[in-house]
Amino acid sequence: MPGLKLMEQESRADPQDLVLQNQDIFFVDTARNMCEFQQDPVAYRRDHPVTHRILREKRKPEESVLTATYWGVLPYAFGTDRHVKYKLVPAGCAQGDPHATPAAENSFLRGDLQYRPAADEVAFDLLLQFRTDPDSMPLDRATVRWGEIAERPGEGGEADPAPAGRHGPRPGGLRGQLHLQPLAQPARAPTGRQPR
Repeated sequence: MPGLKLMEQESRADPQDLVLQNQDIFFVDTARNMCEFQQDPVAYRRDHPVTHRILREKRKPEESVLTATYWGVLPYAFGTDRHVKYKLVPAGCAQGDPHATPAAENSFLRGDLQYRPAADEVAFDLLLQFRTDPDSMPLDRATVRWGEIAERPGEGGEADPAPAGRHGPRPGGLRGQLHLQPLAQPARAPTGRQPR
């Protein structure tokens, strides 16, 4: 993104920030919904079963920040007439050390994040999903899951269903059409360096 940046070291950089989370949908659709939820979360969950279901789904344990999958829950413009969602998939990471951080420590994920990159290389694949069906892939409803069909890099035409993943198949099966394609080389943390 062109223009001056707040961080001095990156004042002339052209980064694109991607807001991702470890679930492929969000629990409300609009800023108004979010304000209503914050006023009385219990009542909102009672009156909005979709929000209640999504928040239950969010309560999944993560072994590590570096082995979780991350999604952009709202689409980004991709040129003038196309939209995409981004997905970050772990492509390689050192095994966790059970002695690196006491299991009962509240900051387990923080300790794990310090240990793994110092032990070995960490890699993620950045994938993108093109919007192919306006009806099943809305631009303004973060509670709607875009279905996934993985396409092998370099192949057009037939696509294979994406594997269910370690959390099992998605409720409701596949909807719409999704092409997951590598966007760039995997992001890699240099071996032996601590994260900033």
